[in-house]
Amino acid sequence: ETKLRTSLIKEAEKHKGTPYKYAGKDPKGFDCSGFTYYIYSKYNISLSGSSSYQSKEGDEIPVTTAEPGDLLFFGRNGKAGKIQHVGMVHQNNSEGLYMIHSSSKRGIVIDNVTTSKYWKPKLLFARKIIHLQKLD
Repeated sequence: ETKLRTSLIKEAEKHKGTPYKYAGKDPKGFDCSGFTYYIYSKYNISLSGSSSYQSKEGDEIPVTTAEPGDLLFFGRNGKAGKIQHVGMVHQNNSEGLYMIHSSSKRGIVIDNVTTSKYWKPKLLFARKIIHLQKLD
């Protein structure tokens, strides 16, 4: 599982700087859920192409225990509201919770959610997708 998590992050990092593209699901341009969908698909892990569907896949876990490769979900009105964004945990340590994601203005970037005035208040929950997969 650790090897897979490391591979997912390395694959995600290869796309830093790729521009944002609405409904984009390939290296020409990604939206937030298209990016997570694409990265997981490279490892034969099926994930829906929509952030609202992705928010129901896998198991919900405490954000504090989220590991690289787990998914973070964001919205405005708490869990009852619409999911508006998904990012992938890049690292979660004493320096903060970092995600790699497709930002509509900056493309694929790594942000520290813990110190972000924009992302921190919108963070709803994390989901673990990886452990559901059979590793060959």
